[in-house]
Amino acid sequence: MIARAHAIALLLLLLSLQACTTTVNPSNLYWGNYSNTLHLVKKEPGAASTLEHKTELESIIEEAKNKDAKVPPGLHAELGFMYFNSADAAKAIAQYKSEAKLYPESEKLMKILIEDAGKTSSSSEVKKEGEQ
Repeated sequence: MIARAHAIALLLLLLSLQACTTTVNPSNLYWGNYSNTLHLVKKEPGAASTLEHKTELESIIEEAKNKDAKVPPGLHAELGFMYFNSADAAKAIAQYKSEAKLYPESEKLMKILIEDAGKTSSSSEVKKEGEQ
């Protein structure tokens, strides 16, 4: 249930950020190989293409820092969602916080996603403790 709400919230974020891209100087955004790896995920869904896209998102963030460029809107949120889906709530939360810091208009939605990731993380910890 939380994962579905999380997915819906992320979709709404991506749609809302699309309108915000006109306020960002597109020449200062670093996209890396985003389009190609996303296309691969859509064309050939699976663990390998998803991992390749996730690695590319991480690379884009690192390269943007090195090039003194800006990470495109929604990229931190997308990577955070990928971490969330792989049960790494701490990394998901860190990415959501980065998204909110870079794009303040996303802050309300990022807070919701952070809360959801925190709840999932807490319930996972409770399960692990109960299993021991």
